[in-house]
Amino acid sequence: MNPIDRVLSIIAPHSCVACGTEGSLFCMECSDTVPHLPSICYECGRATRNYMACNVCRRRYAPQHTWMVTTYDEAAKKLIRAYKFEEKRAAAPIIATMITETLPHFAEAPIVTFVPTATSHRRTRGFDHAELLAKEIAKQRNWHYERLLHRTSQSRQLGADREQRKVQLKNVFRAHNRKDITGKHILLIDDVVTTGATLNECAKLLYEMGAQQVDAAVFARTMEK
Repeated sequence: MNPIDRVLSIIAPHSCVACGTEGSLFCMECSDTVPHLPSICYECGRATRNYMACNVCRRRYAPQHTWMVTTYDEAAKKLIRAYKFEEKRAAAPIIATMITETLPHFAEAPIVTFVPTATSHRRTRGFDHAELLAKEIAKQRNWHYERLLHRTSQSRQLGADREQRKVQLKNVFRAHNRKDITGKHILLIDDVVTTGATLNECAKLLYEMGAQQVDAAVFARTMEK
């Protein structure tokens, strides 16, 4: 929690975004009701092993594993909307903790990075929601955080179908400061995955930058395809 949120939480305590109970932005009771996803393909939703994509959706340049906490529905949806559209930054450590709890132990610590949002959204909110999550996850696991990608387009994927997203994402991302990640394991963070097109595009670029392995971790998966 940043200093401003800490002061505000004392003057005007948070209320749970799901049930309205005062004291926390997301109370323990509502947190316990969030359904946890098993190992499924991040694109089509088929059951898989070890959080990998299914044989149909698997691609050479895509995340090898994608851990997803829950579905983008009910309490989880309210939490994300409060975080992104009501500027409730206190949601970042809450969401990050739930993501962190889904992650396995890695023999070698990954470099944590994120899917950058459009600069227009960053200016409006005053922060990049995925960046805050990535920093918090790195802090919780004592991993190295690095901003590796930059977004060049202002286009929104909200409401677009799979094919439209593929077109919209063409050349949207580029390397940020050309950081040398040759042979490194990268963990890519985002809040919500819908078609998987954004994760695929970012993973492809990270591989082109020299990454040996790219995995992803996301809070919620939408059921809209």
